[in-house]
Amino acid sequence: MKNKIQFIKVKKEGGETLKKVLSKQFKGVRVINQDYKIEYDGDYILFPIKSLNDEQYSELINILEDHLLIEIICKKGTPKGKNKRTSLVDLLREKLPDDVINIIPRSYDVIGEVAIVEFDRFSELSQKESAKYKDQVASSILQLNKGLKSVYEKKSEIKGLYRLRDFSILKGPDNPETIHKENKCMFKLDIKTAYFSPRLVYERNRIATSQFKENENIIDMFAGVGPFSIQIAKNHQVNIHSFDINPSAYKYLECNITLNKVNDKITAYNLDVKNLLDKRNILGKRLKNRVDRVIMNLPETAFNYLDVACFLLKESGGILHYYLFNDKSSPIERPVQTLEKIFDEQNYHIVKILSSRKVKGYSPKIDLLSLDLYLRLKKWKN
Repeated sequence: MKNKIQFIKVKKEGGETLKKVLSKQFKGVRVINQDYKIEYDGDYILFPIKSLNDEQYSELINILEDHLLIEIICKKGTPKGKNKRTSLVDLLREKLPDDVINIIPRSYDVIGEVAIVEFDRFSELSQKESAKYKDQVASSILQLNKGLKSVYEKKSEIKGLYRLRDFSILKGPDNPETIHKENKCMFKLDIKTAYFSPRLVYERNRIATSQFKENENIIDMFAGVGPFSIQIAKNHQVNIHSFDINPSAYKYLECNITLNKVNDKITAYNLDVKNLLDKRNILGKRLKNRVDRVIMNLPETAFNYLDVACFLLKESGGILHYYLFNDKSSPIERPVQTLEKIFDEQNYHIVKILSSRKVKGYSPKIDLLSLDLYLRLKKWKN
């Protein structure tokens, strides 16, 4: 019979125990057949098993004899769908021992033709083992993603004034400059010299496709290579002033404005927005209280720039898109209360919380949150 294979039949409650026993007794050998689906029969679960040599099969029988509720049956198996995308773990199951499979990364970032992977649990391995398995993981990432050219390892957390990380090349050419496509826009950047996170794709699309008034004046305080500014400009007739203090990010911001043909909607500045508060700053004088919307995507330190936001927003009211890190155990009302105190010092207040949401988990204990706030001068009269 075509696709006829052997299964280990066990009570459902014994399924996890069986997998642990097989992993312990057959180190480095994958007994469960990943090419076929696990099946269910009433109170039983059926694990498809691979073809084993005589020695392995005898060992398997001896192990199973100690478990009276387990038996081996032969029946037609159901192959896993060929159109289903293979995961990194699935691809590596046959190549790596189970104890290594358990600690390989479950995800990685893709920016253009570059993949970035973090091995946060590889400290358990020797230096020689670590190098060997990192190479296999990187090769598998390239195998799974035909459009990728290079795989880098993330070697540090975000650090410094320009919010950069350290990277080391694992596979492919050491060329960190790439073009990333997102929401019908293109972003050229160098991952080593300009910060960019592909994980904010849905958040940027949420903002870019929300409602805007025609010819809104917008400030993107920490624009980076332009993902917020450019996507908004692609969707709306607006006037955007995009700032970044990093010369490399500014270079790519200007490049991307041209690349996406939004030169008539965005003006870029290589400037710390704090400088706008200087009474001698001509641009600051021109923008003071004339802005309809401010984007503050700098969760680490955006708190220190709230005075700039109030300086820029119209006294009659404007929208602030504010991003912050918050303890998972802390209610969102707590940072809002803190913000209200700061706004009060600037004679502004929160008229309405338009949106408050978790963007993503940042770490086991920290979430990245977004607050969309409508602010107005406290003494404003309609």
